[in-house]
Amino acid sequence: LLSVSNPVMPDVTARLRSIYGLSAGEADIAVRLWAGETVEQIALGRGTSRHPVRFQIRTICLKMDCSRQIEIVTRIAMLPRVGPNS
Repeated sequence: LLSVSNPVMPDVTARLRSIYGLSAGEADIAVRLWAGETVEQIALGRGTSRHPVRFQIRTICLKMDCSRQIEIVTRIAMLPRVGPNS
């Protein structure tokens, strides 16, 4: 799993918000999926139940034009890297 304090996370979150129009919460959930967290882990980390997380995942899929969680992860993994180590 990627650490939430990983310096790549803010860049990925900002790019998801810019490219796909995700809200801050949606981008956070998308990045957590990309980092390998389960819906239950994401819900626990956000202090909510899994139902709102699943609803937001459906919204993320609509905005990212995909139909499954793995497609969210794949699209994030395929984002071109930017920065000094790219």
